[in-house]
Amino acid sequence: MQASIRLPQINLRSLGLSWPLLVALAVCVGFLAGPTTQILGDPDTYLHVASGRWMLQHQRVPGVDVFSQTMAGQPWIAHEWLAQSLMALVYDLCGWTGLVLLAVSSLALTLAYLLRFLLRTMPPIYALLFAALACCALAPHLLARPHVLAWPILALWAGTLAAASEQGRAPPHWLAGLMLVWANLHGSFTLGLVLGLVFAFEAVISSTPERRWQTVKPWCAFLGLALLAAMLTPAGWRGLWFTFHLVNLKHLDMIGEWMPASFTTFNPIELWLVALLGLALTGYLRLPVFRLLLVLGLLHQALLHGRYVSLFGLIVPMLIAAPFGKLYPTLSHGAPQASTLDQFFDTLAAPAGRSTITVIAALVLLTGVVTAQTGRHRPAASISPSAALDAALRSGVSGPVLNSYDFGGYLVYRGIPVFVDGRADLYGDRHLDAYLDVIASNKAEKIQKVLADFKITWTLLPPGSATLLYLNTRPEWRKVYEDETAVVHIRQPPS
Repeated sequence: MQASIRLPQINLRSLGLSWPLLVALAVCVGFLAGPTTQILGDPDTYLHVASGRWMLQHQRVPGVDVFSQTMAGQPWIAHEWLAQSLMALVYDLCGWTGLVLLAVSSLALTLAYLLRFLLRTMPPIYALLFAALACCALAPHLLARPHVLAWPILALWAGTLAAASEQGRAPPHWLAGLMLVWANLHGSFTLGLVLGLVFAFEAVISSTPERRWQTVKPWCAFLGLALLAAMLTPAGWRGLWFTFHLVNLKHLDMIGEWMPASFTTFNPIELWLVALLGLALTGYLRLPVFRLLLVLGLLHQALLHGRYVSLFGLIVPMLIAAPFGKLYPTLSHGAPQASTLDQFFDTLAAPAGRSTITVIAALVLLTGVVTAQTGRHRPAASISPSAALDAALRSGVSGPVLNSYDFGGYLVYRGIPVFVDGRADLYGDRHLDAYLDVIASNKAEKIQKVLADFKITWTLLPPGSATLLYLNTRPEWRKVYEDETAVVHIRQPPS
């Protein structure tokens, strides 16, 4: 009779591993080794790199537009100057792979912190489930852009405020200092101020009457410090109104990320709605009034603008963690002794070891170096009309250009003054009206008026543009180049 061989069991805890660390590793390696068409597929990446380079070269933040020919000299402040400068530094040092690594590292840190936050109040298997739902909401918005760099700050801000409110203590003062970085990094800092106000109300209402005044004072002091830090930007107090100015633009929904949520294809908000509805109907989730109002407000914004889906998926798990964690033990009727599966998940719930974190970080950097050697990290061809622009320059083009919105970032990156780019806050409704007249109206008189008003001498448009039908039938316009990405027309001098 042959004796059975027992394989040695590996104690994962002894290796210093943890669920947050493993999730961060999977995110980094998965996105670095996988396709990066999405991460480098936004034209604003070119714009941010070019803006950061300009600021590093001139050692200042521009106060007027320096990149377009239609708004040149108009007031404009690069409110994301810190993120843009960082992106330019990373790009100059490590190229496109560096920007990909920067973006995926931000997502990895965000999910790792979120998972660590959730593990405080709920079993690991449920914490992993909510972290997976958050990843589904964040991943479609993973781009080499400043908003991704703000995700870890948003997670730390919301988690620290939620914990302070739940534990009946004041937020730490260093958190107000974090607002200084956030406000110069991305415009989403205004959401942080709203979150601070909501959690302050929650903390005050939850405190006993005799301790209410002692609760009000430190929270008011914190909010005052945070508000002061939020105004320490090149825009000053006007930066507080940037978000409101942007969301009130009439043509904002012509930009893909600002369009209303669509359910014709998969939308991560569906998973969240099913999960929250299921928890509520089974009695596993009951939210305090302030958190309920905040969840409903985030849901409204997520349905109104697609880019808010990521914020919903990141913040809501922190809002429901403590209420779910309190109700789960009283409503679940599982076995008194944890199963083998539960024991396995519990094994990796403790924080990771420092040496293991160092090894994992080195592994991620090595993956980035290896993938960089393949040259596979580059912006999408659909936003990079390099061959078309080279052909136009060889043809001797000069003067104002009419460019597609998706080509604006690349033109700025190449040093060409543009008709329009991704800075909707600069151009405003009036200029976007003119852009839509020439791009989407299909009316010859409107196209002719815009071309004349802006003295357009050449165009750079995608092959499917309706404006090409007009240009192809006009003797004063000559097509000099066409490929699958872009078409170039040049205005002929009058005979």
